[in-house]
Amino acid sequence: MIIDGIELATEQINSKGGIQNRRVVLVPYDNEQTLEGTLRVTRQAIHDGVLAIIGPQFSTNALAAGVIAEQEKIPLLVPYATHVDVTKDKRYVFRFCFNDAQQGAALATWATNRLNARIVGVITNAANDYSTGLSKQFIKDLSSRGRIPTFQEYYLPEATDFRPILAKILSHHPDVLFVPGYNFDSSLIIQQAAGMGFTGYFLGGDGWADTETFRALTKGEKRKGNRIFASTHWHSTMPGIANQRFIRAFVKRFSTQPVSGSALGYDTANVLYDAINASPQISRGAIRNALERVSNFQGVSGTITFSHDHEPQKKIIIVELIDGKFQFRSTVDAEAHE
Repeated sequence: MIIDGIELATEQINSKGGIQNRRVVLVPYDNEQTLEGTLRVTRQAIHDGVLAIIGPQFSTNALAAGVIAEQEKIPLLVPYATHVDVTKDKRYVFRFCFNDAQQGAALATWATNRLNARIVGVITNAANDYSTGLSKQFIKDLSSRGRIPTFQEYYLPEATDFRPILAKILSHHPDVLFVPGYNFDSSLIIQQAAGMGFTGYFLGGDGWADTETFRALTKGEKRKGNRIFASTHWHSTMPGIANQRFIRAFVKRFSTQPVSGSALGYDTANVLYDAINASPQISRGAIRNALERVSNFQGVSGTITFSHDHEPQKKIIIVELIDGKFQFRSTVDAEAHE
C-alpha cells in the first residue's frame, strides 16, 4: 500500500532524469511489522548508507525507529503513524499524516459545526491506545466548544454484541455517536445501533478505513446519505487535477486503485526528493535542513507545510458513506485545542 506510492514516485522522478542527474535507488526493507524487525532493519539501512528512511507504518514501530534516527542523525519520514509522540522532541523525524490530536480536534469541529451536535455518545475500545487516545482528544475538544453533554461507554476487543452498552448510550438520546475504533468492531456497532432505532449521525476516525469489510457490514443502512462520516488522510473522490492524474498513473502501474496509504507514500517520497534536489549538498544533515523548509508543497493528499515540530499543516478530509461507498464531503482544519 504505502510502498506502491513510494515506488511510483521513484519511477516518475527517475524517468525525468533523477535528482541532480543521479538516479534514485529505492532500497526496500521488511520489518515484518514487528518491533524487533523495525529495530533490526532501521540499523541495517543506516549501516548500508541510505540517505533517508521512509516508514515504518505503525506508531509503535515509528516511535522506536525515531529514537535510532535521532541517535544516528538520519531523516526519518513517517507517512502513516498517527501517535502524537512520533515527532515529539525529534529533529530528524517528519510526519506526513495528521496525528490523533489533530484528528480528534477536527472531528469535534465537524460534530459541532456541521452536524450541530446537541448530545454526543462515545463508544471506546478500552484496550486500544488508538481508540482511547482519539476519544480523549475528541471529548477534550468538544468540551472546549461549549456545554455539549457527552456520555461514554467502553468495550473490550473480543466484544461482538454491543447492544448492552448501546442501550446505556441511547438512553441519553444522543444525536451523534462517535465510534473511534477499527473497521470491524465499528461496523458492528453501527449495524447494531441502527437496529436499535438510532437515527442520528455516526462519526469515526481513520481507523474505519474504506474497506470491503466496513462497507459490507454497513451497506444495510438505507437512510438518505447514510449519515455516516469519518476522517481520512486521502480519498479517490477528492477534487483536483493532480489527484486524478495520480490515480490514473497508479492504476496504470499497479492495475488496482490506490488507497490512502498509497497517496501518503507518494507524497512522502516526492517531498523527500524535492528536499534532496533543494539541498546544497546531498547529505543526511542537508536533507534534514531542507525538509524543515518545506512549505506549500502541493501533494495529492493536500498542501503540506511543516510546523516547527515537523507536523504537516494540512486539512483533514471528511468522507461520507453513501449507498455503500465513501465519498469526499469536505475538509476541516487540523488544529487541536490545548
